[in-house]
Amino acid sequence: MRRGGRGAGAWTKFRLLMWKNFLQQWRHPLQTATELLLPVATMCLVLLLRWQIEPEVRPVTVFSSFPAHTLNESTTIFPAMNLTELSIAYSPKSEVLDDVVRSAVANLLIINAHDIIRDILNNFEIPEITLPPEISIPPGITLPPEISLPPGITLPPEISLPPGITLPPGITFPPGITLPPGITLPPGITLPPEISIPDLENLNSTVYEIIKSLIRVDTYNSSADLQSIYTYEATTRSVIAAIEFDDSLFDTTELPANIKYSIRFPERPRHNQFAGVGSRTWRTDLLFPSFELPGPRSSNSNGGRDPGYVPEMFIALQHMISTTLISKLTGESSFIPFNVNLQRYPHPAFMHDLVVEALQLLFPTFIMLSFSYTAVNITRAITVEKELQIKETLKIMGMPTWIHWTAWFCKQFIFILFAAVLIVIILKVDISTFISFK
Repeated sequence: MRRGGRGAGAWTKFRLLMWKNFLQQWRHPLQTATELLLPVATMCLVLLLRWQIEPEVRPVTVFSSFPAHTLNESTTIFPAMNLTELSIAYSPKSEVLDDVVRSAVANLLIINAHDIIRDILNNFEIPEITLPPEISIPPGITLPPEISLPPGITLPPEISLPPGITLPPGITFPPGITLPPGITLPPGITLPPEISIPDLENLNSTVYEIIKSLIRVDTYNSSADLQSIYTYEATTRSVIAAIEFDDSLFDTTELPANIKYSIRFPERPRHNQFAGVGSRTWRTDLLFPSFELPGPRSSNSNGGRDPGYVPEMFIALQHMISTTLISKLTGESSFIPFNVNLQRYPHPAFMHDLVVEALQLLFPTFIMLSFSYTAVNITRAITVEKELQIKETLKIMGMPTWIHWTAWFCKQFIFILFAAVLIVIILKVDISTFISFK
């Protein structure tokens, strides 16, 4: 009796299943062509974008310097603030720290007085001021262009003239009146004896103390009480910032040589709260943006926008507190005799390519669309095979399940590999040798 032959090996069964899968694919030529060419056609959209959008070389970006105390970029915040209730908070309670905080804010207001007045004049309507008819202007004196008076109106002697207006020739005053250092009169002009010139240094000191006394300060006994200051929105609109010194300075009468402080601002920057501009947080947990683009960030802003340490007044307040502490510890005058300017690092020349920026968002979508039909087709083929009971028939004939799935995987992998090779060729070939930009 003849003994039965040995069954077919796994390799033979695998080749049989591969032949079966490719034969089914061959019998559907349109489906096969679509499965191979759809990824290529989708990736050609990248070529279309590249052809329509030309890259641009941007030169070196150099930013202008600006004073550390400036409030020019913070003017958009003030209209939304409660100007009648503005204050600054600090902790812990101490007369010395109170004087430091008041002096810092006073210095900040005095240095920025010109810009603050200019913004008020630009944003608020000032009523027109007219002089009584009996007031006349002496001959030879001209007023600034923006001031117009009716004919025949003159100014009384006690009215001071604006800078740049000169007295008419021939006017002389009795000698004997001395002027403060740095102030001189033109040759041949003296002041009458009844006019007294105040001591400008004492006058400035008096004005400085008046400004300090007018500053509204909120005092807290500890940093724990201070840290919850911005719980309510009303506080956000009235308290500019909170200065947190070490709690060991409570009721201190002398500043230590080694002192540190923290500046507390609202958790959500005011530009975002009031105008919806910029980030909702200060981004202190990030070194770089989550989505970084080529070129400098906020290229039109010398101080940078997001998160806005300059527009939010953080830099200005920090600078004034530091200089005030230095002046108090060294015994110098209220104003430090040097200027501190800030300037952003220049950015080198770079390639500004909108295609790269667009593909960072669109390229994953292109990949998904490229192989979407392939995924649908393989799912349909396996489902049809299950419906026709072909897999069960093969199992009855002794075909292992793992060989069945391996054959499907290898067949589909070959198709996807072929499409992927074509996509790589499209993306890697230098198309500038074939087409030119507009």
